[in-house]
Amino acid sequence: MKKRGRIRSVATLPAPLAKSHPVIHAAPQFRPIRRGRRRRGLERVYEFGNGRGTLRIRLFYELDIADQDLLLGILALALKEGHEIGSDQIERLLELDGDARGLPGIRLNVSAYELLLAIGRSPKGKHNHEWLKASLSRLSGVSFLRDSPTRVWSTNLLSWAAKKDSDGRLTGISITLNPISAMVILGHADGYILEDRRERHALESDEAKGLHSVLCGLVRQGDSRRIRLDVLVDRVYARYGEAVSEGTQRKRRHDLKVAADELDALPGWRCRVEGRGEDAVLVVSRPKRTPDPLLG
Repeated sequence: MKKRGRIRSVATLPAPLAKSHPVIHAAPQFRPIRRGRRRRGLERVYEFGNGRGTLRIRLFYELDIADQDLLLGILALALKEGHEIGSDQIERLLELDGDARGLPGIRLNVSAYELLLAIGRSPKGKHNHEWLKASLSRLSGVSFLRDSPTRVWSTNLLSWAAKKDSDGRLTGISITLNPISAMVILGHADGYILEDRRERHALESDEAKGLHSVLCGLVRQGDSRRIRLDVLVDRVYARYGEAVSEGTQRKRRHDLKVAADELDALPGWRCRVEGRGEDAVLVVSRPKRTPDPLLG
């Protein structure tokens, strides 16, 4: 019998589909982080194009799964409501260097109320508004240096500005996305990663959300794959040049097995772990989606 995890009932999300560039999606940026364990000053390098290019990522603050929720919400709203901006604005707002001038940009104008609702957080209460400001600051503190055989340039992940009300809470927010993400949203790039945020918001744990995001990049809609569990552990926990004890690795494998049960309960998903220890593999299949006119 198919094992069923507990699914949270959530309201219909506005802009449920997030469309990401494969390079930015695959780069090690987000991971489950315990309270008080957020690291600073990280640099990571991701290779693309069969090693012909690199994307160097610098993070002022390490990013957690809640920060990933916010970025996906921004990408989803930008797909639905964003508008293209001129090259002079994108150069100034995102501090573009090198051969990046003239690349596309996209801006999203949204209220804090709308943005918090879009990511499943209550717009009431001071705490969520303070978290939103801090998370936007963390996301804007991420920079990319893209180096390929034909060009090299840098940009930050996003730029943002907001008005404040009399209580100091954010009201109108203007967000400008980096050119790599903008190219996908505007339909100028061939490939993209699609994530259904309704599925993501039905999941309980950070590990399940992180696993869902990773699998959306590794398994095509309607397809099935067998993937070594340790490969997924490294992806979900954004392992990069760090030694991990065997005890920590066992704990992470266990947590991903529990996360797989959560995904297995999503409609159309099949996730099960076969084998044990280093030999364990995840057998996964994703549901096929109906074409959406927004996706180009």
